Amino acid sequence: MTPSEVDLLLSGSLPALSQIEGNQSLIRVLLETTSLVADQGTELIPTIIAPSGIQVQMVPRSVLVTLP
Repeated sequence: MTPSEVDLLLSGSLPALSQIEGNQSLIRVLLETTSLVADQGTELIPTIIAPSGIQVQMVPRSVLVTLP
């Protein structure tokens, strides 16, 4: 079963993490969906963009995407 949510585990310096806590838009999760076929589920590994010095781990690592 595919979870409806994922967790992002962040590590880095306390000042950098505090900055993210104050502005969560500093972390972005991108999915490339241009090649997907409608009604066909596809497992994708997102690209995660974070500020310099921040390490991000996503759990689970991939997501199932189905386009209508």
